[in-house]
Amino acid sequence: MIIMGIDPGPEVSHYAICEKKERKPSFLKGGHFMNNSPSKNKNFIRDEKVDLLVIEMVKNYGMPMSDHVLATCAASGAYAALGNMLGICVRLVPRKTIVTALCGSARANDANVRSFLTDYWLSLFDLDGLGGGQNRLVGTSKDPGPFSGFRGKANSDKWAALACATYELLGSEKVRDADEWL
Repeated sequence: MIIMGIDPGPEVSHYAICEKKERKPSFLKGGHFMNNSPSKNKNFIRDEKVDLLVIEMVKNYGMPMSDHVLATCAASGAYAALGNMLGICVRLVPRKTIVTALCGSARANDANVRSFLTDYWLSLFDLDGLGGGQNRLVGTSKDPGPFSGFRGKANSDKWAALACATYELLGSEKVRDADEWL
């Protein structure tokens, strides 16, 4: 099963594609979409043979929402509609649900999620196939790892997309709510 995790944004959305296998999951690729090119994004998702889209959902906790947040909501809906149009199963999952499932606490921050993801994915790779540097998954520019495109603050949304996909890989049925399915 091919799972695409999507972290929507107001102008650019990031994705991570993983494959769920019987023995162990594998990371296939990560990148970004420009939200203003839906036909290009539709073709990409179709060509990747995605079986499930897991989209981070914006949830309002009683605070006013900015135009930035509303544009992100529109992007979430657009990707959900694209998935439905392509006949792909779509799940919208609130960030707190993902963070709680991965880290065991709704108070976990981005650094905690990245730490969990690094530990989890490192446990699946043969260390000989990894890059150099402090984080061998990411590696360095001279010795890149399999997650080399995730380097730097500008790519922090790719980690959020990977969290969406990993949430599903790890058996989200333990924390799944009926209203998450579309």
